[in-house]
Amino acid sequence: MFILGTLSLVGFTAYLANAGVGWETILSAAANLSLLATVVFLAYQVSSERNDRKYDAYENLMSEFSQAALYLVDHPSLAESLYSGKNKPEHWDSYSQEEKNLYSYFDSLLGLFERVWVAQSDMHFAEPDWEAWRSWIRNLANNSVFVDAYHDNSSLYDSTLVKEMKQIIEQASKVESEKQSQPGNV
Repeated sequence: MFILGTLSLVGFTAYLANAGVGWETILSAAANLSLLATVVFLAYQVSSERNDRKYDAYENLMSEFSQAALYLVDHPSLAESLYSGKNKPEHWDSYSQEEKNLYSYFDSLLGLFERVWVAQSDMHFAEPDWEAWRSWIRNLANNSVFVDAYHDNSSLYDSTLVKEMKQIIEQASKVESEKQSQPGNV
């Protein structure tokens, strides 16, 4: 980009010189254009740095959230206390202890999916990279506890991720229903 800018500036300077414009005017115009290009570049750098810092702060917060959520898997009695009253998942009372632990794990996993979603949105992952995550969600969508965790917590996550996951879950459910309806699958 610097080379193109320099060549453009040299070309512009030569044009002005051939047009009979004085060297002082040409040098002044070149200095002004260089200054303008520098200001634009610095503004871009500052904006980029600010976005990087915002994402780093978000990443740190989500990492701490994930650690706290996974702590619930290791300490089921805390999960019992946390998931009570208005915070109680819809099917919590019908879960076995293993399913409650799984719910806590899936709750944390949803946070990880959101971090990846935000990162891929900002950094524009290649489609095959996101497809691997999509495949993982598709496999989890066959687990009723995962689907419960998704439904109970979807309002907490990025709306575009929720829409994407809803489509994946609905598609996985449709595929599973079709498998079940085939002869010999009872």
